[in-house]
Amino acid sequence: MIRAILLCCVRVRLLQGFPSGAEGGFILAINHNSHLDAHVLSGLLPREVSWLSRVEFFRSAVPAFLLHAVGAIPIHRQGVPLRALHRAIETLRAGRNIGICPEGEVRSGPGSVVYGGRIKRGVGFLAHRARAPVIPCVILGVQPLCRVGPWLPARRGQVWLSFGTPIYPRMDLRPKEARENLSRELETQFCDLFRQIEQRYPLPGDAMP
Repeated sequence: MIRAILLCCVRVRLLQGFPSGAEGGFILAINHNSHLDAHVLSGLLPREVSWLSRVEFFRSAVPAFLLHAVGAIPIHRQGVPLRALHRAIETLRAGRNIGICPEGEVRSGPGSVVYGGRIKRGVGFLAHRARAPVIPCVILGVQPLCRVGPWLPARRGQVWLSFGTPIYPRMDLRPKEARENLSRELETQFCDLFRQIEQRYPLPGDAMP
């Protein structure tokens, strides 16, 4: 249903498609410019993904309903969220997929990962423990969709999207080194994907991170 609404109301500019060889048990890592990023992307993905989402968003009825609809896993940002991490690892080992915003919060401007900002290292921990590949994805243009205007008339809204190359955890390295190696490579791909989109399409100001 979400996919049908998006395709009717929003124009999607896809630069690089979802990796053809990606099968179950992967981590989809995206930049985070809007609280709607995961919902929009879930409506466009060819695979089902369960998203890690802050526990605060489960406290209101409508956000909780939407999050449960996409199989979200609640995670506490304070302390070490062991329960959520264990559930995510079990999900990956069972051959299902996890979505994560490794910046940890909505970011824009110089702090955004697409401009060289740092990501949380938890994505490297998940990948290494579950031996799962990480697929980078940059999505732009979602923030304006929080308003009614871009939805009406149909197809006024625009989303720009590009997937990167799967990153596999280095099992030949010590765990800490492997996590850092994967995180650095993921940061590099985020920057590269954004530059490629920016070079290919004339992005309006409200689509920029």
